[in-house]
Amino acid sequence: MFNKKFKTNSNLFIFIFFLAWGKPLIAQNKDTTDIKIFNLKEVVVNSTKISSKKSNIALSLSIIDSSINLNILQQNSLQEYLNKVPGVFTLNANNFAQDLRISIRGFGARSAFGIRGIKLVVDGIPETTPDGQGQLDNLNLGIIKKIEVIRGPSASLYGNASGGVINIESLSDFKNDFVNLKTTIGSYGMENYQASLGLKKSNLESLFHINRIKNNGYRDRSRIEQSNFLSKVSYKSKKNGAFKALLSYTDSPYAGDSGGLTNEERNQKRTQARSANKEYDTYESIDHFKTSLQWNLERSSNFKWAASTFYSKRNFYGKLPFEFGGIINLNRYYWGGNLNIEIKRLKEKSVNTFLLGSEWAVQNDLRKRFKNIKGLQGEITLNQLESFKSISFYLIDHLKFKEILFTFGLRWDQNILGTDQNEININLNKLNPSFGFNYTISNNKNIWSSFSSSFETPTLSELSSNPYNQIGLNPSLSTQKASNVEIGYRSKSEKHEFEIVGFYIPTDDEIVPYEIEEFPGRTFYRNAGKTIRKGLEVVLNYKFSNNINLDNTYTFSEFKFNNYILNSKNLKGNVLPGIPKNLFNSTLNIKAFKGLIISSEMIFNGDIYTSDDNNIKEKSFWLGNFKIGKKWETNNFSWNPYFALNNAFNTYYSDNIRINAFGARHYEPAPLRSFYLGLNLKVNN
Repeated sequence: MFNKKFKTNSNLFIFIFFLAWGKPLIAQNKDTTDIKIFNLKEVVVNSTKISSKKSNIALSLSIIDSSINLNILQQNSLQEYLNKVPGVFTLNANNFAQDLRISIRGFGARSAFGIRGIKLVVDGIPETTPDGQGQLDNLNLGIIKKIEVIRGPSASLYGNASGGVINIESLSDFKNDFVNLKTTIGSYGMENYQASLGLKKSNLESLFHINRIKNNGYRDRSRIEQSNFLSKVSYKSKKNGAFKALLSYTDSPYAGDSGGLTNEERNQKRTQARSANKEYDTYESIDHFKTSLQWNLERSSNFKWAASTFYSKRNFYGKLPFEFGGIINLNRYYWGGNLNIEIKRLKEKSVNTFLLGSEWAVQNDLRKRFKNIKGLQGEITLNQLESFKSISFYLIDHLKFKEILFTFGLRWDQNILGTDQNEININLNKLNPSFGFNYTISNNKNIWSSFSSSFETPTLSELSSNPYNQIGLNPSLSTQKASNVEIGYRSKSEKHEFEIVGFYIPTDDEIVPYEIEEFPGRTFYRNAGKTIRKGLEVVLNYKFSNNINLDNTYTFSEFKFNNYILNSKNLKGNVLPGIPKNLFNSTLNIKAFKGLIISSEMIFNGDIYTSDDNNIKEKSFWLGNFKIGKKWETNNFSWNPYFALNNAFNTYYSDNIRINAFGARHYEPAPLRSFYLGLNLKVNN
């Protein structure tokens, strides 16, 4: 049967094995200078726009420091980095044509491809377009330094499609020149080659990175080829401030799409592609160019200035498994900028930090659709220029008074949508406030409460999927709105880190995906009335010694429709599909002896409904991953071999669930047990 699970006894045995054998291994060597497994320093966060200590922030925020990974990650998907973040759920790590699907407290779960409802920012530049689309295929995973995740609506900070925020910082502020080479090979023909060069001279810092990925994939038609290049140059001057210029290019000539299977098909053969996907030769090809320039000026500790501008061009060509409009040729041009001023006022008993800013962005999508004649391009069915323009003004205020921090945010967004097929534009404007309160009980204990809001316009690709007309935008699809109320407690000591957060999120006009019989395989969208989301997020990290730590996260999500009429049936009380009610991650890191690190990860994904009507439920499963690496250092040279098992217990589960898929083709089977191994070489000057 498909829903096989490895037994709970096996999980317990593995866990006890590590606890029983970890300490004898650790006892062999007490040296901990090679690697930090647990960092107790106070962390400063930047994703809140006003830099603050994490303990003072009045919102749910997680920080991932990639430096502790000892270069043992496969770095094929951002999923590896996000698994330990509560409230975050990822799917589709192995279908590179559809990209990783990320949801934060349910926002983003509707996405058929790419990222929706979540703001993605890379090195201070928005990767998410004004209409709320984001993608990860041009992200350089090998040089990620830190990730900050805001777990909840943040429109007062980031505007449209900010049901959550993922802020990524790449490698910077290194001390010496270096060359880093990394090679990883593994199951299903996986090859990942990376090279990084860092140069530092006085106030000038340069980083160059190239990455080449090839993978045949677990299923038929899941092959991927991709090359990435990035260059980043930074210059710091006491008089004129800090400048950063970035340029990147991604070329992905082929990413196959295996499609969704029925339950019977996956039981028959897990690795097969959907027959229609083979018949219509489904795949995607992209090339993506991006450049940006940033300027940060700090005249004093009480006055800061920041400005940025960017330009992005993305060419996309894809084939879908149906005839009419089944081939897409999309050219996207996206540019914009940001300007903000931060002023800090110090008084005897208080500190007030005020930030005033503005952002603007323009997105033009030249979208063409053609008939897909069994894989061959036929006559054109759609040719329209779609535009999305946005401008926003925002203010943020942090008032620190003794042990209390009050935060306030207010942002106004004007969004103008249109096509060359219609003279009338659509205006979607929104004012979003936020309030927060953080009380420091003691040096390492804080309690906070906050209110925030979000709004989510339909994306241009969702609006152009028009079931009523073949041109123009879907007139019946409107903006999704949400409010978030949460209360949390966090504490931190030398031995442990603990956090618990409860949240309540009512939404209006929830956007949900669906398919229709005339276009099976093509996703359309509709508004679903109201939903209520309630949840609990728990973090418990414990440090047994300098050489062993255990990180645990648990998420409870009760997301239900509150008012949703579908085909004359009221679905009130039904669970939102695509999101598990229970999600658990436990990662054990052991430093056995000098330079050797062992990492064992256990993941539990609860049951998932596959459609709005809740007729079919995908069963829960446990997943185990295991990694081991060893680092040797000689003078300025280090080398680090590593080995890993993914899905170590051969669990049968789905890598992706296609929500509301026509014909019950919900399932994209995940790879069974697989491995990768590699070598990392680094030379410092």
